[in-house]
Amino acid sequence: MTPFQYERASDVSAALAACARTGAQYLGGGTNLVDLMRETIEHPQVLVDVTGFSRNIEETEGGGLRIGAGVKNTAVAADRRVRERFPLLAQAILAGCLSADPQHGDGRRQSHAAHSLHLFLRRRRALQQT
Repeated sequence: MTPFQYERASDVSAALAACARTGAQYLGGGTNLVDLMRETIEHPQVLVDVTGFSRNIEETEGGGLRIGAGVKNTAVAADRRVRERFPLLAQAILAGCLSADPQHGDGRRQSHAAHSLHLFLRRRRALQQT
């Protein structure tokens, strides 16, 4: 695993400021970032811990849901509202959590779907910043 700096964000403003730096990534309740770092797929220079933030899943206008940064993937997948309104999200989380890593053959759990989503979100964030 590549050496990295660890920061626990005290609030949203601190998290945004910390993650604005090059090479910084969020560590939230539903991420498998540490697993990806261990497998040398991801190499953040700074981990910004937001697991202490909201662990709530809240209703929004228009039938959406706001998922707090501290919510675990299993809690998202188990939430009745997610299963009813966003069944593909729940299925993707469960498929990722339950898929064994074929590269190692030792039954280690690895979320390849989550890795793809993680890459997509990083690219989208980079495009938004330009």
